[in-house]
Amino acid sequence: MKKSPVVIIETGDRYPTQPPFNPPVIYPEYPYGSSGVDESNTVYEGVRNLLRLLGMDKENYGKKQWNPFRGLINPGDRVLIKPNFVHSTHASRTTEGLESLIVPSSVLRPLVDYAFIATQGKGSIVIGDAPLDICNFYRLMDRIAMPQLVEFITRQGVPLEVVDFREPGDNISQEVREGEATALGDPRGYVTVDMGAESSLADFDSQEQNYRTVADTSIDPLDPYSQASGAPNQYHNKQRHVYRLPRTVLEANVIISVAKLKTHMKTGVTLCLKNAIGTIAGKKYIPHYRTGYPPDGDASPEPLPRSFVRKRKALVFLHEMPLVGEPIHRAISKMVNLFKIKDLVYKEYFDHGGWHGNDTLWRTIVDINRILIYADSQGKLHPQPQRRYLGMVDGIVGGDGNVPWTPSRGGAVCCSEALTRWRLILSLPG
Repeated sequence: MKKSPVVIIETGDRYPTQPPFNPPVIYPEYPYGSSGVDESNTVYEGVRNLLRLLGMDKENYGKKQWNPFRGLINPGDRVLIKPNFVHSTHASRTTEGLESLIVPSSVLRPLVDYAFIATQGKGSIVIGDAPLDICNFYRLMDRIAMPQLVEFITRQGVPLEVVDFREPGDNISQEVREGEATALGDPRGYVTVDMGAESSLADFDSQEQNYRTVADTSIDPLDPYSQASGAPNQYHNKQRHVYRLPRTVLEANVIISVAKLKTHMKTGVTLCLKNAIGTIAGKKYIPHYRTGYPPDGDASPEPLPRSFVRKRKALVFLHEMPLVGEPIHRAISKMVNLFKIKDLVYKEYFDHGGWHGNDTLWRTIVDINRILIYADSQGKLHPQPQRRYLGMVDGIVGGDGNVPWTPSRGGAVCCSEALTRWRLILSLPG
């Protein structure tokens, strides 16, 4: 296996706020003439420097003909930029909180510009992701000023499209669909890929498994003793291991993955490998963990006390009571903190596969990444790569703590103390 170069850039800890997130100066290679600058935009400069330090088209750097994606993206290519969008709302209800959760449009803007240079206007560029089922995609796009970015870019003649990869139906929130003019889903349709015995999950096929996933309404998520069959079991069992992908993904010639640097309760961190999960049409195709505890399952390291289950259900019931639920929950939290009786009221345990012993989700992630690189447009796996790939990690603002849904905003402190100075990371496979 060839080594992949890696570049790390320090840019500061702020994103530009003025769409369409123009560069701080008009660079020699800038494709849109003198269409405006944003002198505060250190992110654009950071991405440009990443490409320069990777040595991409180094002989032409500083010239009008500099094309850093030369060799990665060819004229006429279909380019997919795959950001980490996740959710439209952070628990804090603040812009700062959302920045620790998702990749903002300002990070994507320079990638779109340089992809346009490389395609010479003859291909297509898609920004696409499949966020959580409860994400309001259009609300998220508004919050990150994506419509303003798309309007500016398309006015320059760039064939840019933004796609919500989630397949309509199932558990997709009604809030997302009602009152929206644009339909969910990939307009090009979907492709089913059965990895069969080639799946990393096939190691478990010697005995029956009960796979679970997030947002699974077929089970009681508060009851770890429930033996109800999880939604992924119809797609992952002894006979098959099926994933369903948007056709836009598999028809792409190039994928640029843009992950958010943050912790994750089931995988440790969210980087480019984990970011690939957002290319799957729905969570029911994604096994996150198996019921039970080792050696037969990995939902938790040991059986959870039934008293814990009863207390958890009682607290959730109180929290969801109309009008009074939230005040009651806050009052209990204050009492617990004041008298330091957290373990008495509600001792936390590992559950839902959210611990270091999760032996399922990493296998799912390996499967999906193999599909992205080796599956052709019809979903057939080949020994040779079927598309080119570039990986980028946005750590300008990192996410720590209760992640992936409610991270705390901070620097890129998610993986170890050694990462406290990481901001933007780019790697190019050999």
